[in-house]
Amino acid sequence: MTPNIKFKKKSVQKKRYIYKAAAAKNDGWMPIGNDSDVNLVLSASSARVRQRVRQLVRDNPYFKRAISKICDFRIGTGIEFVAKSRTETTLNVELNEILDEKFKEWSEKSDNTGKVHFFDLQRLALTQECECGEYLFLKRINQKRKPYPFFLQPIEPDQLSSINSRPKKGNQITNGIETDNDGQVIAYHIEDISTYKTTRVPAEYVIHGFETLRAGQLTGISPFVSGVLAATNLGEYIGAEMDAAKKAAKILAIVQSNDPVGFQQARQVVGSDEDDDKIDHLENAIIEYLRPNESINFADSNRPGDAFTPFTKFMLRMLCIACDVPYELISGDYSGLSYSNLRGVRNDFRMSIDAQTTRFIRQFPNLIKKWVFQCMYLTGHLKKDYSLVKHSWKRTGQWPIDRLKDSKAGISEIEAIVLSPQKFCEERNIDYYEMLDEWSLAKQACEERGLPFMQKDIDTPLISTPYSLENSEV
Repeated sequence: MTPNIKFKKKSVQKKRYIYKAAAAKNDGWMPIGNDSDVNLVLSASSARVRQRVRQLVRDNPYFKRAISKICDFRIGTGIEFVAKSRTETTLNVELNEILDEKFKEWSEKSDNTGKVHFFDLQRLALTQECECGEYLFLKRINQKRKPYPFFLQPIEPDQLSSINSRPKKGNQITNGIETDNDGQVIAYHIEDISTYKTTRVPAEYVIHGFETLRAGQLTGISPFVSGVLAATNLGEYIGAEMDAAKKAAKILAIVQSNDPVGFQQARQVVGSDEDDDKIDHLENAIIEYLRPNESINFADSNRPGDAFTPFTKFMLRMLCIACDVPYELISGDYSGLSYSNLRGVRNDFRMSIDAQTTRFIRQFPNLIKKWVFQCMYLTGHLKKDYSLVKHSWKRTGQWPIDRLKDSKAGISEIEAIVLSPQKFCEERNIDYYEMLDEWSLAKQACEERGLPFMQKDIDTPLISTPYSLENSEV
């Protein structure tokens, strides 16, 4: 039956995220109502939070850069599927190449328009998660599409609606999501933004990803919600300082006179006679004659003041903490950083994004992979169902801060047998086997031209300090 939500109205308005400043009170801070039902809190807050975050992304360059950097470090050029099917003793290279190629072919036209790559859908999903706290994709099939009739259709989270929606007997609808008595998601009720009609879509045809923060949570909330107030205050402060600085820059001087009107009239040209002009010119300088009791004080334009930069940095650091992105990445300010400090910043950030990226892979690419290979088997593109094939997802590697230091560290770990060459290449977003093929071609090209393949007679100290090669004999 349709749930009765009338008696919830007053309490719903009190249970929400604080995304705007409240009026100042003298009785101290108090929590806003009873928030034991997380879905009621999200129902009251999600729409307004999404609107405010989207507005900040459009208007606030720091918010926009935060999303850009999160996508760059977590998605990069794309999280790529790599099949790792094995025989009894080793990798099944031939089968793996076939599966990799099939998935790449489908990825080229993976959405309903046939124009968006699967890597771009990954970036879209992560952007939606940052702005809205969640993302939605419909699994669709159209037999007229070639060569693969199955594709994804992105859906805005705002289209989830409980209005005019009827769940099956014994189920309930919360924020457009239908669940049974055990809390399992049964279906999604999606509203058409043009006709306002709601369609019930079974859960097996929907990809819905978000970070679960509380028990029983059915929808997500933007991770930037705690930074909305800080970003708004920072934007207003910078805007006020800019307005004050522009006004101060326009004021050249302030005139003190007992007769302001007479002062202004004396400086107007009343005729063509030179005697009427009260201003003399001497080369590029101007000499002006004032009347008694008149003086001109030049304005001191000291806006923004000395406190502007440190205070802006402080507010920006608060915003970075809320977005969980290092200050250096959002601001682009690397001044005063040593190699060790920069390395520590990147390592901390990497630990954070590794956990989030692993969750993202479980909720989006992994589910898509299973569905794609099932559809390929059912449509005759593959002879077997490889939806459960062993595989990995190659993430975008981070470019080393110091290539020489990082390379030496990697070589030491490989020699100590605590790191494989494949893993070392994966961290730099390099395909190990493609690299070997390129080396083989390079060696063959050198031999055909009678050139040595590698220069091995350079001492290690010279490699460590390349500038010393200028004064050495090689």
